[in-house]
Amino acid sequence: MKTIAIVRFAASFGGIEHQIINMVSRSNKNYKYILITHIKSEFSEEFKKYGKVFLIDTTKLFESKKRIMKIVDEESIDILQSHMLREHYICCLCKMVSKKIYHIFRVHTYINCSFISSYKKFLYHALSKLLSRFVDLYLPISKVNYDELCKYSRINKKKIRILHDGVRDMSKATSSGDFDYYSLIMIANLVYGKGHDVAIRALAELVAKDKKYNITFIGSTDVDNGNDEYSLNGFNKLAKELNVLDNIKFLGYIKDVTSVLKDKSIVILPSYSEGTPNCLLEAMSAKKIVVASSVGGVPEFVEDSVSGFLHENKNYHELANKVLKIKKLPKSIINEIADNGYNTWLNEYNVEKICEEFKKIYEEVE
Repeated sequence: MKTIAIVRFAASFGGIEHQIINMVSRSNKNYKYILITHIKSEFSEEFKKYGKVFLIDTTKLFESKKRIMKIVDEESIDILQSHMLREHYICCLCKMVSKKIYHIFRVHTYINCSFISSYKKFLYHALSKLLSRFVDLYLPISKVNYDELCKYSRINKKKIRILHDGVRDMSKATSSGDFDYYSLIMIANLVYGKGHDVAIRALAELVAKDKKYNITFIGSTDVDNGNDEYSLNGFNKLAKELNVLDNIKFLGYIKDVTSVLKDKSIVILPSYSEGTPNCLLEAMSAKKIVVASSVGGVPEFVEDSVSGFLHENKNYHELANKVLKIKKLPKSIINEIADNGYNTWLNEYNVEKICEEFKKIYEEVE
């Protein structure tokens, strides 16, 4: 039985963490899983149901490498799987020491989607190219990431294989009542770039048309953004300035969103930058209508007016207009769009299908 160490440093339980749990929970009988992380969290506690958890100090790069190598030796680890850039660099250092380790870099988001200068992006791409000899396989979740790996980091295409995120079936959240045009829902932690400000500004335009419009926000509200403007206080202040404070509701983190999602028909995500957001695909599996910004990998599974709706990045006018457009559509067209979204999820992003692909990849490792 192969032993796979997932290296993931995360304090919150976001999309990447859900992807990891989706995978290990469905294949822990086939493989021995280990999580290497830096802090006790809801994510690490959930992982304990499926494998061992090791906490390491990540403040010093080379010390992190030494600690991971100790775990590699003690646990006879076959595969190191990194999920973000810092983790990837540390695993590359481990691969330098032990060539027998197979290093998989699961690329959820990459360098160009970061909110850093062009000069820093160039340096990161150069470093990634330099370290690419210590990565056996890159698994980007989208063509956008694949293209960036090839064009900017100049990674050998033979080392890259696109493997979509796998999202669970959320059909229990499918609405049984009438379509609700007015109650929108957004599922995202309160971190910079998710677009809560765009959503609130769009809401102000919607409320100007009809006071029944409202948004329910689900996601952790205690994230330290280092900027009060992008905190719960900051968003409440913005909503008050735009006279829509009574039209928004922040529910915080909810482990099972089914009960809340069931009563909603439209899911929005006006992010500045994205990989492949789980919340949209989960919504599509529940036959919701999704409205999202055309960024990252989103246009690869949301075709505007076919399987959902897209708006220009940061354009809250267009977001509001897309929501108003839905109100004017015949119910037959709305049902067709919902069905198209569902079929996209079922055929390409179903977690069961993606887990089978992961198993094939793990079995290829000698």
